[in-house]
Amino acid sequence: MIHGNRKFSVKEYENLDEMCEAITSTTWCLCNSFRYKDLVFFNDSFSEDGAGEYAVYDIRSGKQIESITASWCTAESFKKHVLDLLQQQEKGEFFIIMSTKMPKWDPYKKHHCHLCA
Repeated sequence: MIHGNRKFSVKEYENLDEMCEAITSTTWCLCNSFRYKDLVFFNDSFSEDGAGEYAVYDIRSGKQIESITASWCTAESFKKHVLDLLQQQEKGEFFIIMSTKMPKWDPYKKHHCHLCA
């Protein structure tokens, strides 16, 4: 994760299709993150008008296990990445790409950056 000093609000999803559609079809403020099961997708983009890049963290280990450029994905291809990560996570076979600890995030959605409405 490049922007580990950001503080994030998090939107939790129980429906994977809804999360994938939201991430791939919308340009999000830099303080947004998304959670599905034990994975958190932190917006690691350089700006709101650039490529949507997401650092993926495993909650159990608190480590980054992937980085996905959502701007290059359809909702379906993003979903495939997530399902692959969940399968690796279940087997304990994911590769930790960053050993830095997970960024600060607010599960109560109280934090917003200056660009949030």
